[in-house]
Amino acid sequence: MRASEHSADRETIWAIRALVLLMLGVLLVRCGGGRGPATEAHFFLSIRNPSISVVQGGQATLTMSIERVGNFTAPVQLSLEGLPEGVEASFSPNPVLAEQTGVTLSLRASLQTPTGSYSFTIRAQGGGVLREASIQLTIGTASPDFNIQLSLSSVGIVQGGSASLQVSLTRTGNFQDAVSLSLEGAP
Repeated sequence: MRASEHSADRETIWAIRALVLLMLGVLLVRCGGGRGPATEAHFFLSIRNPSISVVQGGQATLTMSIERVGNFTAPVQLSLEGLPEGVEASFSPNPVLAEQTGVTLSLRASLQTPTGSYSFTIRAQGGGVLREASIQLTIGTASPDFNIQLSLSSVGIVQGGSASLQVSLTRTGNFQDAVSLSLEGAP
């Protein structure tokens, strides 16, 4: 055997050894041995349908969830930015604790909220992690309607006497017609 052949055999043996060690290392990491990359604890804000519609004077809800990853247990605080004037909002629950996942956002639009399309942002923050989601909001015109309310739910009258109660009329959806009141079912 010549010296050059002997040297080539040594290089081949070292290359095979290096390849075997590399394969063992990959196998060890893939099988869960060794440290491998750690899963960072965090969460996702998951919203299936990022749009919501509500009419003036009405209310609507949007459901979402906090999906925790890598043993993330910090409470998640929710907030909003960019709601149009005349829209009130609340989250339930807020903050979202470790054992909770589902969240409901309730929106209520006043009768004076301008109609149109808006965009607002939901912010979820906890444990040093911040997630944001953009939501499309459509405010529609309420159907013309009215409601009446009585100041009392029942009235007692003695024979030959009289009683009065206050009737309040609330118009919605640009209702402009005259309203006639009548009494039915009195003895």
